[in-house]
Amino acid sequence: MKKFALAALAALAMGTSVSAQSIEDFYAQPVRIGVHSAIGVSGTYGNEKALGNYREGSGYKEDYRDPFEGYFGLNASFGGIALVRINNLITFAPGANLFIKDYFKESEVWGIEVWDDYYNTYTTEPVDENMMIIGLSVPLMVRVNVAPQLYVEAGAQLNLNLMGSFTLDNSEYDYSEDLGDWKVETFGLAVNAGAGITIPYNGHFMEFGLRFSLDLTRMEADELILNPANESYRYPVETKGWHIQFVYNFFM
Repeated sequence: MKKFALAALAALAMGTSVSAQSIEDFYAQPVRIGVHSAIGVSGTYGNEKALGNYREGSGYKEDYRDPFEGYFGLNASFGGIALVRINNLITFAPGANLFIKDYFKESEVWGIEVWDDYYNTYTTEPVDENMMIIGLSVPLMVRVNVAPQLYVEAGAQLNLNLMGSFTLDNSEYDYSEDLGDWKVETFGLAVNAGAGITIPYNGHFMEFGLRFSLDLTRMEADELILNPANESYRYPVETKGWHIQFVYNFFM
């Protein structure tokens, strides 16, 4: 057992040495280009109630309500990343990505009529409300290499929101209905922080990380939010988003 333990420790030390040397080679190159992908969850903060003429059952009611109450989000981004070596400790890591942020909840006022063969009648099935943003992001991150394979990062992110949409969906019945454009703020700013690990792999390098992003800009534009599908409306809110992402980067 003692010999086995010593052999295991020796193998681990040798593997760590080889890995550290590979990481030294990784950071020795002044600039590296890679591909980036990430997926995660999103939420909102700074929620407030908005005055509007909301649909309620078969009629409408003018009231103050939080339009993002109960929403949960998923997000994904795909693009490229560059690593610019400043010194052995610090690396500048800019990127350019296409992103999708999809907020959804089961609707309290919308539903679809479907035929029930068992009861020979129509029944109302629930649908999900989806508020989606598609755009481009430019993260400008500064990394600190706290260990040969471990980094922590922080920085700012510029967002360009290209489009917003408001839809109803029920995947079980293959139902989708477009409720019109969601007027989103065109330009946004966020702050990011995260950490990750770099792993040599067959002459290449992979990174696995976790990143938190906090939007500093409201999600929707400062103009009346109209819903042409049911002729309801509401005033905009200052609600912002937060996002947690699991990150994967690949470098040649």
